[in-house]
Amino acid sequence: AQLAASGGAPPYTWAVASGSLPPGLALSAAGTISGTATAGLSGPYSFTVAVTDSSAPSPRQAASALTVAVNPLALAAPPLTQVPVSHSQSQNWSGYVATSGPYTAAAGNFTVPSVSPGGPVQGMVSQWVGVDGSANSSLIQAGVTEVPDPQTATGFDVFAWWEVLPIASEPIKTMTVSPGDAMDIAIAQVSSGSWTIHLTDSTNGQSYVQNVSYTGPGTSAEWIVEAPTDSQTDQQLPLAPYSPAVNFSDLSATGNSAALTEIVMAQDGQQLSTPSALSPTGFSVAYGVTPLPAP
Repeated sequence: AQLAASGGAPPYTWAVASGSLPPGLALSAAGTISGTATAGLSGPYSFTVAVTDSSAPSPRQAASALTVAVNPLALAAPPLTQVPVSHSQSQNWSGYVATSGPYTAAAGNFTVPSVSPGGPVQGMVSQWVGVDGSANSSLIQAGVTEVPDPQTATGFDVFAWWEVLPIASEPIKTMTVSPGDAMDIAIAQVSSGSWTIHLTDSTNGQSYVQNVSYTGPGTSAEWIVEAPTDSQTDQQLPLAPYSPAVNFSDLSATGNSAALTEIVMAQDGQQLSTPSALSPTGFSVAYGVTPLPAP
């Protein structure tokens, strides 16, 4: 969170005048509150910040009382490897879907792949974690997308995003994601109708938090590699070839997981994206027909 001041002579210098932020968070002299609250905290933390301007010879100062509310995600980790697994095929999804619920949280870590050259002009590929969407039109999700772009040095663009249907996905412009990065995604209900979406690039340390309203039934939790749909035309896009395989790990879902479905992706009669078997460590999703061992 970036604090702001007006009416003085910039640059401004910020400090905590009294009270304290939640352990794990810090205020920089530039006015940025950042960090990750220490696990197990809950409740509001009230403090006062002071800002000093650059007026000479007598700098001016202002103060304001602020409060940070900490809502524990309480992400449980049910033994998904003990849940009966069925197999299915999809035109746009490959990965695993847990069903029954109701789910109030889903989380996971995945690696960001590169888009291989020579793919379809309109091809795209996304990786995400979400709740709902498997058997209904509701969905809350967050992830990363790779879009081929011949105008760039690497040939493709990479960006993080979040989405709550029916609104189109929202790109996260404050995060820089690169191929090979490890992304942590946590989506959790904090109260009735109120959810938190948390993305962290554990490779570069950047993170993003978005609080949203969501009232979906929570009947499924997903860890997916997807060929996205064009939000403007509502047309299914072809899957862009990607490498290396996307490794999903640290899977968790808060809810009753009565069944698990392994999904392979096939377009125009050709199998394009295949998950590995699920292990206690997680699973991999590879481009092509041949599944790789679990990570």
